[in-house]
Amino acid sequence: MTFLQSLRLHLANKLALLVTTAVILTVAALGIYFELYLRQSLLDGTRVRMQHAYQRLDFNLNNIAVELTSGVDYASREEPLVASLELINHYQDKAHYNTVLLDEEKKTLAQELLERVKFSLNSDAALYDQHHELVAFVTRLPAGYQLGFVSFAQGDALVWTRLETEREFQPGVLPVHGHIESAHVARAVAEAASTAGLVTLLRSGNQLQLQSHQNMRDSATGKHLGHMELSFTLDDAYFKRLSNDMDIELTRSFDSPYAAQAQPLAARNEGAALTVLESPEKYLSVLKKDTLDGPVYFTVALDKARENALINTQRWRMAAFLLVIAVGILFYMRLVLQRNLIAPIDRLMLHIRRIRQGNYTECTHMATGDELEEIGQSINTLGQTVAQREAALEKARQEADYLSKHDVVTGLPNQRFMAERMAHALQLAHRNHSQLALLFLDLDQFKLVNDTLGHPVGDQLLAKIAERFGQAMRSSDTLARVGGDEFNILIENLPTPADLERVLAKYMALFATPFTCAEHQINITVSIGVALYPADGHDSVSLLKHADLAVYAAKEKGRNTYCYYTPDMSRLAGERVELIRDLKRAIDAGDQFEMYYQPKVSAQTGQVVSAEALIRWHKPGVGLVPPFKFIPLAEETRQIIAMGDWLIGQVCRDLVHFARLDVVLQHVSLNVSNVQLQGHDLKAVLAQALQQHQVQASQIELEITESYVAQDTPLAIESLHAFRAMGFALAIDDFGTGYSSLSYLKKLPFTRLKIDKSFVDGLPGDPDSEAIARAIIGLAKNFGLSVTAEGVERADQLAFLKREQCDEIQGYYYAKPMPVPEFVAFYRAHQAALLPA
Repeated sequence: MTFLQSLRLHLANKLALLVTTAVILTVAALGIYFELYLRQSLLDGTRVRMQHAYQRLDFNLNNIAVELTSGVDYASREEPLVASLELINHYQDKAHYNTVLLDEEKKTLAQELLERVKFSLNSDAALYDQHHELVAFVTRLPAGYQLGFVSFAQGDALVWTRLETEREFQPGVLPVHGHIESAHVARAVAEAASTAGLVTLLRSGNQLQLQSHQNMRDSATGKHLGHMELSFTLDDAYFKRLSNDMDIELTRSFDSPYAAQAQPLAARNEGAALTVLESPEKYLSVLKKDTLDGPVYFTVALDKARENALINTQRWRMAAFLLVIAVGILFYMRLVLQRNLIAPIDRLMLHIRRIRQGNYTECTHMATGDELEEIGQSINTLGQTVAQREAALEKARQEADYLSKHDVVTGLPNQRFMAERMAHALQLAHRNHSQLALLFLDLDQFKLVNDTLGHPVGDQLLAKIAERFGQAMRSSDTLARVGGDEFNILIENLPTPADLERVLAKYMALFATPFTCAEHQINITVSIGVALYPADGHDSVSLLKHADLAVYAAKEKGRNTYCYYTPDMSRLAGERVELIRDLKRAIDAGDQFEMYYQPKVSAQTGQVVSAEALIRWHKPGVGLVPPFKFIPLAEETRQIIAMGDWLIGQVCRDLVHFARLDVVLQHVSLNVSNVQLQGHDLKAVLAQALQQHQVQASQIELEITESYVAQDTPLAIESLHAFRAMGFALAIDDFGTGYSSLSYLKKLPFTRLKIDKSFVDGLPGDPDSEAIARAIIGLAKNFGLSVTAEGVERADQLAFLKREQCDEIQGYYYAKPMPVPEFVAFYRAHQAALLPA
């Protein structure tokens, strides 16, 4: 048996199992539902039958009460009976009792009561005189009705009785089973005052009795004549007859184990829900009704065994019906699955096997009209497009491989491609004993292009550079972009060092012409580091590291040049790492730095009016470290932040010191790095230093570079306005050397421009330098800004700047930067020299 055949059989078994399970669950659910339905129907039917029995009982009680009321009312108004009672009331004297008259009249009354009781099918009747003493009565005994009256012939009350079938009265006693008493006592509160009939429910031995009471009065005068009672006994025989009539067991009792669950009988007529209880043998319900002697409990019960037998019969019938239905459904589903699912799946699997074997011919159309037909069509479509998909996947793999090894912006190979190419080139060079060169190119100040003109322009510039290199390179050489503004060039089969020099000169010359990007003419230069195989390394990692060190050396030389790797560069790199470490230690120690101050002199008065604060590092065992060696490292490693915080505090302390020594300065300027302005709360540091040393913000001038403004002008506007609001003066350092813009001079709250030393060096005599200096001074005056010239070293430079209305002069012409004691001495000597002799 093949795998596909076993798969089909497995699927068929699964479907059969699922269908069988579904049918079984459905049948089980129907069975459970029917079982719940039967039980609920039983309870509902039981509740209905019980409720009907109670309604029947309540109806009967009400009818009996009506009949009793009407019977006693009629008898109390019957004239012969009323006349006899008036006669007895008038003539009955117990001391002189008229036996013939009164006893005969009482016998007649007893006979009248018998007729009334028999006519109304009641149980008992009693008649009392105006003194509430018993006159005559009738009661029903098992042997028949018994008549009786009370005679006072011998002075005391004597009861005379006879059965209905007897002719003569004999001395007897009052019935013990009923509520016939020798003297009437009102049992109900309203009985004495009632003029109409009043029906009460009371207990008579173990029987229940309905009793109607009627006060008899003279119709003319309203005088009380006597009292009449008519009763109906609800005995066991009554409840047995009622149970037989309704085919349900109805009993009454005066004590019940279900007394706590009993509901009032009257609530049945008010729509209250009937509570059905269960005992081991019966379903039952208990209602209660209040009597004058306490509650009576009516219990309706159904035999559980009998009811369950009826339910079991229904269960078996339903089970047989569900079984037939289940078998029929399973048989039908078997036929349907075989015809509409299993057979079509066999055909589909056959076609899939053909596709797997490379046979893409169409399968015979299956007109099933359902999803299987759609699957068949889809398989046919799949067979027709597999070859196209495979070709497309192969093309996509090639494109993905290309993208993984090439730069998206320039289309050049990327670092991954270069690594593979270098590994291959090194193997060939090793095998052929040839040389190769790795050039590391780093664009000079490319970040400034991105910051000022935007990244899209920067990307266009990179693409233009790649295009220009592609036109100048040999086909055997490889150019790759390995970083944001970094490129590698691999030159294989290097003939001679002179040839490499010509190549380098050609590459440097590519940057002599500006690049046109988005209507911008961009002048940019490149620094190149060169590492040679096998002289500078035998593997790609060493060559890349050494070429990187060489390009760093080219940057150190002032950019726009190239350098070959030398072993000293590795040493210098190690020294650089050590210098960074020592700088961190110096910052942590806090005692290796010292502030130097360079005076700034008024061009018009010659007085020292301000100074620039410059930090110096006294490295233990080395001496004074030049600022150009450690300031760039501090910015690169962000240690400039901690160093700047120390500088701010020290300048504030020196200002306090100057004030004590009567050294009066308009302000002290200090340089603020872009690193301090970005990602550091410089305002909080300045505010804390001012508060701690009680220095005014106007005593400090912050020198900001143009590059900070160019990077993010909106943020610079917000930050510099905040500094100005605190009271600090703001100066643009080295104005004109970067991407100067008149727009930010209008928007930013600068108070001073500083002319860079590169412009001052050509004064006087150089037309360009003179024009630039005049332009900067004139621009500052137009914007209301002060001007400071840096790097003034000669008298002719001073004379030119003074003539052009420059405000402040700073440079070696007056003094170099000096420690605080020397600065104080210079200040005093210089100011004293200006005093008149």
